[in-house]
Amino acid sequence: MSFRTKSIVLGALFLVLLAALIVGGLVTPQGVSQRSAAKLLVPGFRPGDAAKIEEFDSSQHLALEKSGAWLMDVSGMQFPASPSRVAALLSSVAALPRGSLVTRDAAAAASLGIGGATTRRITISSASGVVLCTLNFGTAIPGGRGSYVSLGSASEVWSTGEALAPYVTTDRTFWGNFKIVPDDVTAAAITRISVTVRPGVSWTATKSTDAQNRLSWSLGSRPAAEVAQEKVSALANSLSVFSGSDFVLDGSQLSAVRSPSETISFSLNDGRSFELLVGAKRADGLSPCMLASGSRGYLVPQWRLQEVAVEESTLLLTKPNGSR
Repeated sequence: MSFRTKSIVLGALFLVLLAALIVGGLVTPQGVSQRSAAKLLVPGFRPGDAAKIEEFDSSQHLALEKSGAWLMDVSGMQFPASPSRVAALLSSVAALPRGSLVTRDAAAAASLGIGGATTRRITISSASGVVLCTLNFGTAIPGGRGSYVSLGSASEVWSTGEALAPYVTTDRTFWGNFKIVPDDVTAAAITRISVTVRPGVSWTATKSTDAQNRLSWSLGSRPAAEVAQEKVSALANSLSVFSGSDFVLDGSQLSAVRSPSETISFSLNDGRSFELLVGAKRADGLSPCMLASGSRGYLVPQWRLQEVAVEESTLLLTKPNGSR
């Protein structure tokens, strides 16, 4: 037999063996199990079809609804929801693998936290009210590998949901969008900042082009050479992302903010201006805050306020001898 003929025969045998291995992997119990685990738990689910998300646990009910933007219902009031977290939840549901089948027995499912009072549930519906899916979540799988999950009224319980675990919560502080200034505000667009730290103590910073055609900040009558440019720029950046940690739900607190203890106003290069009103600090250390032109109030932690409600002296360059 020639070398060429041997090569052809050996090549053919290799292909036959390879095909046998592939087919064997498909028909063995291990192969079947791997394919089953790779299937989607909610086949055909499309994130774009979702218009309402409801989450339930033993004591709470959270509702998110799409009305242009995603909104969260809190005590009958509508507040903005985090678009990135809603998108992440819906994408995770669409990609949720079926995982491994744990049981079809109702009693066994109950022992895993599904079917009882502690069951957590996510229901996603379309704009017309059609339920797209309902996911029931039991106890966490040991080792942090997700939860025991069932789909709707189906008896099958699967071990899956690791990527979905962070979003199975009714905590409004997780779902809320607490950014106070509009999303399109950038630090680079801010050209003027005025801060009233307390009555009688205020300052104004203005951005302009210097003799070297560079943008720089000046403070009142102080030239740019006396100003710590990086500190004012950092303040402008803090204003562009200014946000709270919760919403103001008490209407009386919202009214009190209209007589603020501190104000921060700033203007943009497109002509828009915004004024932040800051109320007195509460017992929990949070301060109510709102835009003067807005209708929603936010609770802001002190560390965030301290980034923007600063005194003028903190923005000046320190001379070598420590004097201003």
